[in-house]
Amino acid sequence: ECMFAIPMIGAVIHTINVRLSPEQILYTMNHAEDRFVLVNSEFVGLYQAIAGQLTTVDKTLLLTDGESKIAELPHLVGEYETLLAAASPQ
Repeated sequence: ECMFAIPMIGAVIHTINVRLSPEQILYTMNHAEDRFVLVNSEFVGLYQAIAGQLTTVDKTLLLTDGESKIAELPHLVGEYETLLAAASPQ
């Protein structure tokens, strides 16, 4: 859904290689000036480790298939499926 929807709203999708070190991920995200980050629940810990040093991120969105639909993420707007279910079909 994101691979289709993000470009359709005129935004750029910037995927992160999670095999990079946290320092490399931090540099890449700051250099790209990422503003909105979608964080899979598997990578919450990795994101938390660098979040305080991200300079341009305004919002984060949690993606999860797990039972828990919450996470300690800065600027969290919610969990994707929960927000999608509450949205208008229009």
